[in-house]
Amino acid sequence: MQSEETRHRIVVVVAVVIAALALSAGCSSRGHRRAHVPPPPPPAGICLGNVHPGDIVEWEAAIDYPGDVDEFVIDPSIVPGDLLVRIFGQTYGLDMVFEIYDPLGNWIDTVDDTIGYDPEALYELDICGPWIVRAYAYDDSVGPYDLYTEYF
Repeated sequence: MQSEETRHRIVVVVAVVIAALALSAGCSSRGHRRAHVPPPPPPAGICLGNVHPGDIVEWEAAIDYPGDVDEFVIDPSIVPGDLLVRIFGQTYGLDMVFEIYDPLGNWIDTVDDTIGYDPEALYELDICGPWIVRAYAYDDSVGPYDLYTEYF
């Protein structure tokens, strides 16, 4: 038969174990859920994006009205990597310009008139997440253009 002191120790130990299990499961001592802790970011060099080394993507787009700005998302799967961006608008009578922004929304560059009126530039993407290319016409012209990207 157990003494009163032994039963008291068992009850205390069981209570401590239950409290520890509840805390590890995300519950406070009152039974409420604790704030969700997000998972750690993926290891450096591996991203969750859909653009892989060797990918070449071409978009057919258009400046539909004066002041129109088109946005394209480049989401790399591995960083660092190099991104080549070209816009072909001169054949359609457009003087195109593009801007590139990193995943944090920081402006990186504005490119105009690299090859005739067509802009072209090479960037090293070193941050995981969606990079934005904004394309627009320099003047009030409208019409089709092609955006070419290559990631390597």
